[in-house]
Amino acid sequence: MTLFLFKAIGLYFVIVGISVLANKKAYLKLTKELSSDQKPMNLMFGFITLIIGILMVLSHNTWNAFPEILVSLYGWIALIKGISILALPSFYQKSVAKMSNEKTLKMIALFYIAFGCYVCYLAF
Repeated sequence: MTLFLFKAIGLYFVIVGISVLANKKAYLKLTKELSSDQKPMNLMFGFITLIIGILMVLSHNTWNAFPEILVSLYGWIALIKGISILALPSFYQKSVAKMSNEKTLKMIALFYIAFGCYVCYLAF
């Protein structure tokens, strides 16, 4: 289970990072929309993130080896993020607003690609 989730997380980070770089304008628009007062979109994103976090924590909460730690940590981060989006929407909107510029978004995308490549290197 760990290796499967580790591969999926690595691929997720690489694909999202590349898609952000390839579609900067669309992602900038998305960050601006998420940082605005559009409650339905934020709630939907919060529920999806919460469900992913719950499923990850319930299916994989192992802290022995490095890959297990990263997978479990990812699940806990998703769970906490989902809860914070739903329980503290103004905090979430302020956090997303900080990413609403091209330089920050590019740095995050490059980090996603680098981290995803590292995880894929370890997993495959």
